[in-house]
Amino acid sequence: MLKKIFQWIVYSSANPTKVSLTLKGAGVTVIGFLVPVIGLTHIAIGGDPSTVLNSILDSIASIVQVALTLVGAIVGLYGLVRKVWLTVTGQNI
Repeated sequence: MLKKIFQWIVYSSANPTKVSLTLKGAGVTVIGFLVPVIGLTHIAIGGDPSTVLNSILDSIASIVQVALTLVGAIVGLYGLVRKVWLTVTGQNI
């Protein structure tokens, strides 16, 4: 039973030789959450945290974090909805 659930989550419902969009989206979302954890935001360059360069780097890191989280969530949600739809309609391979 657990093996079936694992396969349902991990493998694509459209092509069983590929990884599911749900899992790919979750991975991208996790990377987006890890951006601040690994310290890519608030890096002080030159010693003064109020410099323009530091503000630019903080802004870029924040934009990357939001973009990765948003794209990952959309891809994961689309993959989950597609997987459930194909399973309910019996089209899941």
